[in-house]
Amino acid sequence: MRSIVFLLCLITGPTYSLSIADVQGSGHTSPYLGQQVTIEGVVTQTVDAVSGFFIQSEQADNNPNTSEAVFVYTGRRGHQVNTGDLVRIRGTVDEYDGQTQITRPNLIQLIGQRALPAPQPLRDISQAESQESMRVLSAGSVSNLYQLSRYGSVELSNGYWLDDNQFSTRPELSDWQLNVRLQQSLANSPAILVHRFGEYRLFAQAVELVGNPRPPAPDKPQGAIRLVVSNLFNFFNGEQGSFSSSRGPNTSEQWQRQLAKTSKAINQLQPDILVVSEAENDFHTANSALSELASATGLQLVNSRQRTGEDAIAVNILYKPSTIALTGSAIYLTDLDTRNRVPMAQRFTSRQGGSLLLSAQHWKSKRCNHDDCGKTARFNAAQAVSAWLKNEADVLVAGDLNSYYGDPAWQYLVEHGWQTLLTESDYTYHYRGRFGALDHVFSRNLDNWTAVTHIWHINADEAPWRSYQAVNAPLDATRYSDHDPIIIDLFHH
Repeated sequence: MRSIVFLLCLITGPTYSLSIADVQGSGHTSPYLGQQVTIEGVVTQTVDAVSGFFIQSEQADNNPNTSEAVFVYTGRRGHQVNTGDLVRIRGTVDEYDGQTQITRPNLIQLIGQRALPAPQPLRDISQAESQESMRVLSAGSVSNLYQLSRYGSVELSNGYWLDDNQFSTRPELSDWQLNVRLQQSLANSPAILVHRFGEYRLFAQAVELVGNPRPPAPDKPQGAIRLVVSNLFNFFNGEQGSFSSSRGPNTSEQWQRQLAKTSKAINQLQPDILVVSEAENDFHTANSALSELASATGLQLVNSRQRTGEDAIAVNILYKPSTIALTGSAIYLTDLDTRNRVPMAQRFTSRQGGSLLLSAQHWKSKRCNHDDCGKTARFNAAQAVSAWLKNEADVLVAGDLNSYYGDPAWQYLVEHGWQTLLTESDYTYHYRGRFGALDHVFSRNLDNWTAVTHIWHINADEAPWRSYQAVNAPLDATRYSDHDPIIIDLFHH
């Protein structure tokens, strides 16, 4: 029988026999800080990564302001206790990283075995201190994934974090971490509530996520001309084998992953017309990045001859010759605020009848570089593009406008006769907990077509580690870009 480990160091000063709730107190700091105490509790979880284990009282003290559990820091991996052991602990009360703990106990006595205390409903984040180190029921929806690959943790919408208990950099990801998506909810599985790295975190023994499943590409209806609008996430294939650009892949291996993921996504979407932004501005070269995408998808480039503007990235349009044909040549709006990329426009004629003018756009980003975060540049673009195309029939303006629903540039188009094909609740992008549409499609004089809009949420809801930049990224369509593609199915009448 496992029994006692005791007197590992000399005890000096008084020792108090207390409940765990007494030790925790009702504030953020224990009233017994720095003192020797003896407590009893049931071991609820051992964690090698933090060199200790958690214990919780068998009986609550009926004071909702005091936690019934505490962390015991032993200073070493491997423990003399197992989950379910009822133990008596003697050690010094300490505060570490905002969490009360018993440090380097000089007595760990096994009393028996007990059932684990029932997990309690998770309280509001403002009351988290009162449940510190206790068993709780996991709750919250996933709101941020940017620390997943680096630290194994994800942020929740209720202010808590879901943690992997490893506390390591670049941890090996478990099944739930490999498949988690934004907006998924935690099922009420048991967890230990801890405070580490300035946040309250859930140490879940088993993680179950529900909702927001990974969707397939929208089915393409018979008779539709399908327009796909996509930011390609700095689609660069290097300059003569050199990946020295500050944008896009850093190696040939990364480029091959980017090409594979992007082409799989495009092939699943089956576009007749593909409007792209953030592509390498090397269309005048024989081996441009988009020419490789065209080969992988069976599409043809509208602009395969000239560099547009001086920016490293540019817009372009690809199309499927068997279903749609070019009418005339592409035109470019070069008289534009140079903080935006040069827009282009091309008229197409469907093999089934009917024509469309497509204009590809990529307006100034919201990054703030000593200006108004691009607001003026985007507004200037909206004015110029609207005037440029105001007399055209059956026209669509599409691309990454870097404008949320209701932003000044967006509002200008609406007030000057353009109809948005998205709704206020649509989103194509996620940034710091906010979902919104930066990518848009506007129509004007679209009298001979009916448009049906879809957004394929295959990127914005996914963890960044799934992108081509990660060596172990899956070679599927997920996170081929950081923007979701917009799909417009067009029916001529």
